[in-house]
Order: sequence, then structure tokens, then C-alpha cells
Amino acid sequence: MNIEIKQLSLQNLQISENEERTFIGIASAEVSDGEGDVVLIDGISTKFYELNPVVLANHDNSTDSIIGKAVDWKREGNIFKVKIALSNAPLAIDCWEKIKKGELKGLSMGFIPKEMRKPTPKDRERFGDDVYKVISKCELREISLVPVPSNQVALVLETSEKALDLQKTPPSPKVITVTWDANKEILEKTKNEILKKRYNIK
Repeated sequence: MNIEIKQLSLQNLQISENEERTFIGIASAEVSDGEGDVVLIDGISTKFYELNPVVLANHDNSTDSIIGKAVDWKREGNIFKVKIALSNAPLAIDCWEKIKKGELKGLSMGFIPKEMRKPTPKDRERFGDDVYKVISKCELREISLVPVPSNQVALVLETSEKALDLQKTPPSPKVITVTWDANKEILEKTKNEILKKRYNIK
């Protein structure tokens, strides 16, 4: 049983300036990554993760690498948001300081694929011609902070204190920014789909 790892950028992530060391980031987004894979948000199962919502450093499956836990998450259009609370362990505090300084920006999701398919014409129209595989169902196992993400997709979140409550934060097209340097043409196409299809903008 192999666990796949998908990494996203946390550039401009939303930070709570308090002793709780909490922040909101994006665990996954429906954009073709560096390997040409797309994870469908509706297909992410959290049943296993709910029993043990662990957050690790660098996907290292050891007790020394546990730096916190996910305290909330929700699907929002084509993204999977997560609220993470870091612990008071030395490694967690070090990660927190790096996050605040902008030195640590990578968020990575470890999961087990359950259903996959080759891209259909509609998939290529939606995600771009470089999409290689669509993961329609997967089982989330862990989330990690990593220094080098493989997927340069980022969502700029509102920085208000209220927005740190995931359930009280409605989706806002005004704060959406997708950054993916691999293909600017596909970037613009994807961003337009996010704004128009997911948020019903004409």
C-alpha cells in the first residue's frame, strides 16, 4: 500500500498571530501538478484522517516528527482547506517561526489513491493538455509541512482574525490567486474556471 504525496505552496498563507500557532492553508487543489496528476476534491475521503489528524514534518513517520494536528477542514469549490494547530514541541516552534518569516511555505498531502483514470477530453479541457492522471478517489492519511513543494499552486487568504474560523469564512473570489509557473496559458484557463464555474461569476 503506497502513499502518494502531493505538495502545494503556502505562499501568503493566513496566520494567526497568537500563542496557539494556528494557520489556514490549502491541502489540495484541482490543478494539474508537476507530475501531471489532478486530485478531485470531492473524492478525498477523511474518514481515516479524522481518527488521527496528524501533521508531520517532511512526511517523516516518526514520533519526533509530529508537529501538530489539523483541527478543521472543509471543501471549498476546487480546493481543500485545512486549519492546522502546531504543538509546543521544539520542531513545531521552529517551523512556526519559519512560517512567520516566510521561509517555510510548503504544504503536502499524503494519501492512498483508491480510484484513478486517464484524462478524458473534458478533463483536458478543464485542467490542461499536460494532465496525465486524474485521481477521482483517495484516502487522506497525513499532512506535512515541507520546504520544497512540487506544486506551485497557492490561494491567498484573507488575513482577518475572523477568517481563521473555516466554517465562518465564505468563499471569496476576490482573494483567489493561482500561481503556477509551469504553464501560464493553463494557469489563466484554470483561474478563470475557478472564478466562473466554481463561484458562478459571469
